[in-house]
Amino acid sequence: MGLFDGLMGNASEMNAKKAEQEVSDLLSNAELKLWVSGSSEPIEKTFNKQLNIYKVQAVLANYICG
Repeated sequence: MGLFDGLMGNASEMNAKKAEQEVSDLLSNAELKLWVSGSSEPIEKTFNKQLNIYKVQAVLANYICG
């Protein structure tokens, strides 16, 4: 069991809602950097927790990748 514990580290099951509550402050802001061809600096935007950054990512991926 020692070898298996070493491979898994401190892995254990956790309630997803409880984990989300514990890290909500860490996830409250997100930063997006878009590197555009021909531009030396990226377009930078910072989002707060009122906007779901994953939805922004999905829209951008859909637009870029089709």
